[in-house]
Amino acid sequence: MNYGEVKQRVRDSLGAVTGEIDTQIVNFIEDSLRDIHAHTQWPWDRDSLTFTSKADIVGTATWTKGTTQITLNTGNVATQDEADAYKSGLIRLAGSNVYEIVSWTQSTSVIVLDSEIIEADGAASSIQIIQDMITLPNTVETVIDVVDFLFPRVLGKVAGNLRQRRWPNPFDVVGGLPYEWYTRGVDANGNVRLNLYPPPDTDRKYSCEYWRRVQLPVSDSDEIEAVTGIPERFHPVVVAGAKYRAYEFEFENDSVKGAAMVEFQRGLSRMMENGRPDAGAMRVLKSGRVKTTNPFGRQTEYWPTDRITGV
Repeated sequence: MNYGEVKQRVRDSLGAVTGEIDTQIVNFIEDSLRDIHAHTQWPWDRDSLTFTSKADIVGTATWTKGTTQITLNTGNVATQDEADAYKSGLIRLAGSNVYEIVSWTQSTSVIVLDSEIIEADGAASSIQIIQDMITLPNTVETVIDVVDFLFPRVLGKVAGNLRQRRWPNPFDVVGGLPYEWYTRGVDANGNVRLNLYPPPDTDRKYSCEYWRRVQLPVSDSDEIEAVTGIPERFHPVVVAGAKYRAYEFEFENDSVKGAAMVEFQRGLSRMMENGRPDAGAMRVLKSGRVKTTNPFGRQTEYWPTDRITGV
């Protein structure tokens, strides 16, 4: 089922015509998808990606006491994309005070810091930069595991409030093999921020298992399963959720709203019962009855597709 078909089914249930309450219908469907997403951690929302943690940079820079920026003499990166990777990272000036990097303009070699420089002026003085914080793509909602590609192992997870960025001083352990990770909330764009400890001194590649954020269709031709991951046999539940939201908004009759809520809740229950973590078992439900053996040695049957969706 595509986005346009879902819209039409919701529109028909309200007795509306095209163009009458199109904006509201979009809101109802999006609310339904968010409700389904928030209900539990669905197996189709589990995904993985790879990212590279950038190496530390040692160079020299010039700055004036009381300002919030430095100009690199050596140590500038080759591209703006590389410079952007160090945003929210840490820089240590002349082996002493540590500051957070607000921005780095590669073309001018200028780095803006989070607070005023309190040391004496620096002229071609030493600096060291670490990435410290990796910004993950916006699709990431919750990180599950981080795996080191070079030295295959799963890094340990640490609660962010138990690991302070400046104590122990991360610059004192640069070059160690990272063995733990933690997240520090999200940035202004809603992207999850990930830290590795201790920071590596060379570029290292990692794999990240995560739960996706809710994905919303945009165009009428967008296939709901391709965008959201929700299997097609559960698309009537998306429609039921949108109808429930619509009736809640448009109708004063409590019995109508109650019936819509029950229909949606039953649909969620079916999804919970049949949205098994093993994707193979989920996909096999699309055709006929398939027998399997439970842990007690008894054979059981999955429901056929028409009873799962109720259509």
